[in-house]
Amino acid sequence: MTPQWKRLLDHVMAVPEQVYEGWSRAEGYNNDNPWGERFGEPGVPWCVIWDWCMYDDVGLAGIVPRVDNVVTFSNWARQRGQWSEYPSIGAWANFGNGHTELVVGFDSANVYTKGGNSVQAGSTDAGQGNGVWSHATARRSSRIVGYFAPVFPDGCPPTADPRDPRGGRPQTSYRWPGPDPAPAPTPVQEDIDMTVTPDELFNWRVPQASLANGYVPNLAELLRGACEANDKVDQLRADLPDIVKSVLSSVLASPMPDFAALPNGYRPSLVEAFNGAKEADSKINQLTAMVQALTTTVNQLATKLASKES
Repeated sequence: MTPQWKRLLDHVMAVPEQVYEGWSRAEGYNNDNPWGERFGEPGVPWCVIWDWCMYDDVGLAGIVPRVDNVVTFSNWARQRGQWSEYPSIGAWANFGNGHTELVVGFDSANVYTKGGNSVQAGSTDAGQGNGVWSHATARRSSRIVGYFAPVFPDGCPPTADPRDPRGGRPQTSYRWPGPDPAPAPTPVQEDIDMTVTPDELFNWRVPQASLANGYVPNLAELLRGACEANDKVDQLRADLPDIVKSVLSSVLASPMPDFAALPNGYRPSLVEAFNGAKEADSKINQLTAMVQALTTTVNQLATKLASKES
């Protein structure tokens, strides 16, 4: 996967180098440009705006401040430990005269930058830029104040800083090798003819449904078997109440096991045993009632005797 700094660099290098501002004989270049319009500040110096827009174009606006002033972004970087005396790819170079460009390469002698609101190398326009251009500047030039080195979430870009806090190893030089190749397109799979005739479908044999004897049925046989099984299940549902009644009748009429035999050897059926239990329970209830009545009578007699003696 292409690193974020390389996606930024490829995007910056893809911007055509040319004049982008409007011009009139009376006023000269007027700072009107596409990036100022997009940023919401048309007609103002736009070198910092261009830096921010490059980051925004590749989804990295969140790691740089949305400002339009070189001093402001330089102070912002110093406060966050993102200021360096060394160039690194994607860094915002502070040229000390209110101008900035993005670092696109470096070696032991020079730093290579590209920026907006600048002039073509070798030309002058009384301090007023007019387009997007690339430049080479001696690294020891007094023009260079320093660099704002943004922290890329996926790692450190090529850097000349021997103590880069982002963790990158210092390099003597880095020059843009060209854009990374575009991902190979996903091959388009040719359409496969999936047309199947009804005969082919129903004659297709289903290995997963092989029988115990090894026979492999076809789809038509499986469907017929499923229909027959469904019919039998429906018939069983219809016959189930009668079957249950028959089984219950047989069970209730069958003699009890030997352990339930009476003293005379007779083995009652479950129905007889159940009826006998109900009769016994009824007699026990009657006897209990009689005992309770007799207890009440005895208590009443005892009370009368006690009153006479007193």
